[in-house]
Amino acid sequence: MKVCFPVKEDKGLDSVMYNHFGTAPIFIVCDTETDEVVSVENGHLDPVTGKHPEGGCNPVKALNGAEVDVVVVAGIGKGAATKLGAAGIKVYQGNSLLTIGENFKKIKEGGLLLFDLNNSCTHHHH
Repeated sequence: MKVCFPVKEDKGLDSVMYNHFGTAPIFIVCDTETDEVVSVENGHLDPVTGKHPEGGCNPVKALNGAEVDVVVVAGIGKGAATKLGAAGIKVYQGNSLLTIGENFKKIKEGGLLLFDLNNSCTHHHH
């Protein structure tokens, strides 16, 4: 299973989760079978502003071609979470106080819950 985490800077498994999926500059993708860790730049951010179009978040485009099964987030908009689900990608609630490595261990052990759409971000102030 390939698991994706939004981050501000690539420090591998020592990275910390970024607070909002759509505006994360980088994604760390971890493979539960091989333990391979790769980073992918967000393919949907405006190169000048560093933001995605308001209300126009395209989470699959943001993944920049990376094939993932699961996204673990600290925060995500309802539209993005719904679009990921429609693409067959499950969204889990991560713990923003833990490193990517610690969250990765938790998801491998079944310790993270599916994201509750009632807790989604409803506005942009990032």
